[in-house]
Amino acid sequence: MELQRSLIGFPNLLDKSRDFVREGCLLKFSRNGSHQHMFFLFSDILLYTTRVHNGQLRFKVQGQLSTSGLKVEKTEPKFGVSYCLALCNAEKHLVIAASSEREYTKWLGDLQKIVENAKNHQNGIHNSSSQSYKTLEEKYESSDDADDYSIQKSEKPITHHVNTSIHVCWHRNISISSQDLQLSIK
Repeated sequence: MELQRSLIGFPNLLDKSRDFVREGCLLKFSRNGSHQHMFFLFSDILLYTTRVHNGQLRFKVQGQLSTSGLKVEKTEPKFGVSYCLALCNAEKHLVIAASSEREYTKWLGDLQKIVENAKNHQNGIHNSSSQSYKTLEEKYESSDDADDYSIQKSEKPITHHVNTSIHVCWHRNISISSQDLQLSIK
């Protein structure tokens, strides 16, 4: 599977209870300024990664935030960069920024939905009107990439795929949702 092949340091990505929501580039702020990272939002977790420079487009997981108990807050521009969000839970506090107002709105909307769904799930409320996301396995089993999933399982060598959604997100500094991926498969 494309995403599992592209990530280093998070071997248990495939989980039947985990739904893919959005992937894309965001700036992550630190004491040293801001740096481009790939973020992967799932129904239960947000992963942030840095690019590994090995001739292939692969990413090493730098950290993760559980969506359970996550707070998403709009913040003022940092270091002259607009479209900032603060993400906080009991363990971590991140400040991130999108490249445009459109990307900011997409990430903010999906993060808020996921946090609300996690809150409802903890309280035993299952909101039938909440957006339904396919699990990673379902998404790829229903696509022409199903063979790629079996390749991953058989541990064949990784090749560089220049037409993957991760490649597009990284080089165009955008994000892609699960619905975008579904439309591209059709």
